[in-house]
Amino acid sequence: MKGQAAILILIIAIGIAIYFILSTITFPPAEGPQIPPPTYSNDVITIENLEISELTPYNATPVILSFYIRNNGDEDIGKVEVNFFSPRFGEGKTNLKLEKLECEDGERITRKEDNLITGGKCEFSNLSPGDMRLVSLTFKTPAKAFKAPTPFTIRYSVTYDHSGYRIANIPIIDGITVKRPTIEFSQSEPTWGPVQLEFIPPVGGEEKVDEEIIERYWGVRDRVFKVEIVLTHVGILEKVYPIPIHSVKLELSQIEKALEGYCDFKNLEIKDKLLDPTKELKLICQFISKGEDPQFMGQIKANFTYIYKFEGEQTIVVTPPTR
Repeated sequence: MKGQAAILILIIAIGIAIYFILSTITFPPAEGPQIPPPTYSNDVITIENLEISELTPYNATPVILSFYIRNNGDEDIGKVEVNFFSPRFGEGKTNLKLEKLECEDGERITRKEDNLITGGKCEFSNLSPGDMRLVSLTFKTPAKAFKAPTPFTIRYSVTYDHSGYRIANIPIIDGITVKRPTIEFSQSEPTWGPVQLEFIPPVGGEEKVDEEIIERYWGVRDRVFKVEIVLTHVGILEKVYPIPIHSVKLELSQIEKALEGYCDFKNLEIKDKLLDPTKELKLICQFISKGEDPQFMGQIKANFTYIYKFEGEQTIVVTPPTR
């Protein structure tokens, strides 16, 4: 019995020792599922999961064309319009007939001529990042039985308003106490969107690095310097319309528009420009700084708004009936 008691006491002592050892060890918290960060795209609104119920229907056959619109940006989109503009729907024997248009959580608007529905569109409001809305168009192929395969192309456009901004920080020196700045030009990352803006700053000097000549950017106090502001289409969607630029507005800090210099901006704003998607739109303005420090940073913030519109299509071929 005494031997068993001794063994029991030893087991208890070992258990107490293990308890105290484990209590001093810090274990990492259990990791939950890793949520990937959101992915964004410069093509802010896109067409996803397009489906057509029948590519080669017979005459007088219902066909459903459906797809989702998706917000791939990092901000809410206030309004998106999907417009089915071609062909002209109708009641004739050779027309496609619009049967039904569904707009998930959106407004359906039909076009009529002489009480006949000739087309339709969906208007969606407040698409949050990642939101998807369904568009479903049901139409009937012509009543006429064609003798040969006859193609019809349903064309639609997608339109939305968008905006962006970018900030440029430009070193300014007095040119006397400081001959070359110790701070460097920089510009913020571009905002998400199919149109982006870039600053081309004033060249203050050059530097040779490993046989390569590198331009350095700065301005000199009390001297006029030029900044170019370039808008470029960076989206990859096809069939993009010319892009109306509503406005480009500048906010300045530590610099001002040169009174005797050239500037495309009136009152620091320019309106109603048109951007060709295959080209760039270049705007120029000359500035001056009258700061007191021998070296400081001037800042330009450019805010811009625009309308973006692209086109999609789907072709079907109405097949002659079998005999």
